[in-house]
Parts: sequence; C-alpha cells; structure tokens
Amino acid sequence: MKATFQGLNSMYRRIPRKNLQAFGLALARAALLLAYLFPIVWVFLTSIKPPILTVTPKPVWIFQPTLVSYQALFRKYDFGRFISNSLTIAFWSTLITTALSTTAAYALSRHAIRRRDDIAFWILSTRMLPPIASVLPVFILMRTWGLLDTKLSMIVMYSVFNIPLSVWIIKAFMAQLPKELEEAALVDGCSVLRAFTRIALPLSLPGIVAAATLTFILAWNEFTFALVLAQMKAKTFPVAIAGFQAKHGLFLGELSAGAIVGTLPILVVALLLGRYIVAGLTVGALK
Repeated sequence: MKATFQGLNSMYRRIPRKNLQAFGLALARAALLLAYLFPIVWVFLTSIKPPILTVTPKPVWIFQPTLVSYQALFRKYDFGRFISNSLTIAFWSTLITTALSTTAAYALSRHAIRRRDDIAFWILSTRMLPPIASVLPVFILMRTWGLLDTKLSMIVMYSVFNIPLSVWIIKAFMAQLPKELEEAALVDGCSVLRAFTRIALPLSLPGIVAAATLTFILAWNEFTFALVLAQMKAKTFPVAIAGFQAKHGLFLGELSAGAIVGTLPILVVALLLGRYIVAGLTVGALK
C-alpha cells in the first residue's frame, strides 16, 4: 500500500503543472455546463413524461416518452396562436426599434450635436423606469385610443421601451469606427445619407444585429405589458404559459412543453447570429 502511494505521488510530480491546471479548468467548465444544462434537461424530460408521472413525489427517470403534453398544448390551449402573436409582435417591434435606434445612434456618434452626451444619457435613463411604474397610465392611454388587446399597442410599447438600450449598443459600436472613411466619402461627393448607408451601416452590422437580437429576446419574453394590455386576441406566449394552472397545482407537463416550445425561437436566433452577438456586445471591452 505504501509503495502504491509513493508510486502515485511520484507520477503526480512528473505531470507538468500546466497539464494539471488545464485539467482542473476543464473539470470546472464541465461542472458549470452540467449545472447550466440540468434545468433544461429536467424541463424537457418533464414535457415528455406521461401526465401521471409529472406529479409523483419522487423523480422518475425511466419511463415511456409521450407527446401528450405537446398535443394538449396546441389542441386544448391553442398555443400556436399565442406563439404567432409573440412572433408578430417581436418581429415588428424589433424592426421599428432597430431602424430608429440605428439612425439615432449614428447622429449621436458622428455629428457635433450640442450636449449630445447628456442627450444620450437621457435616452438611456428612460430605460431605467420599471415597466410596472408606467403600466397604469399606459393602460389608460391605450383604452382611450381603443387599442387594448391589439398587437399594435404591444408593438408600440415594446419599441418605446427597447429603443434606449438599442441606441446605446449601436452607438458604442459606431463610435469605434474610423471617421476617416466617411470623411473621404464626403470629399468624393457622397451625401451624408449615402455615406451612412454605404459605409457606416455595413461596418456597424455586428452591433446592429446584436441590438436587434437583444430587442427580439426582450420583446419575446416581456410579461408585464402583455398581461395588462392583451386579454385574448393579442395574448402572447409568456402570459399563456402563466395560465397553466389547475385547481390544486400546475399542469406541469403542458407548462414544461410550453417552455420548450417558447425557447426554440430564441435558440434558433442565437445559433444563427451568435458570432454577431458576441462581436456587437463585446465592442470596447479590449483596446
């Protein structure tokens, strides 16, 4: 036993310190990945369990998978309509927010506007207001205009609340671009609008995509305004998921299936635009 221990000790000393550090780092990453993925795996397994197994006191790991919860999700709760509402509202609010934010960010980062830093901070400060603090006046305003339970009211409010953050993300990216390219274009006869569309806009694409992606995610997951402004016709999927309640608990199967279905659009967007998101959100981190 002593000889074995000495042999292991000598072998440990022969292992380079860098290899031990790399192994420890890989082990820590694996542990973090497992901790991150476990809730997602648990929700997915719950969504494909037979309904009777979702309420058992002890977790059941071996079972016959079923799609009963997914079928009930779309047939009984008409979940497809809520997903369609969320997609429509998130798409149009993202389009409007990105278009307005890009032009505002270009003006703030390129033109000598008086007190532009104060203006930029004021724009960002409007995002600091909690939605719950403004939901009542917004509700009264939309009711006065006859826009309650409409997609238009949701699109307008999501755009208003997401523009400040989007402006700052795109502005930070445009500020890193060399002004000489646009100045050279202006000297060659380009108008300000053409220099913006031909030079600044393509070069700022990673920042714009990052801002648009973040806007889409925020609009997709928003709950407060959706709960107050949309009752039935414009109800979105976060509000619909909150309604999976039974008399003595929750419909865990349908709830888990809804969570998985609601996660798919965000997952697809992240996979397709991941490199743009990283480039846009990390601008200025390294100089």
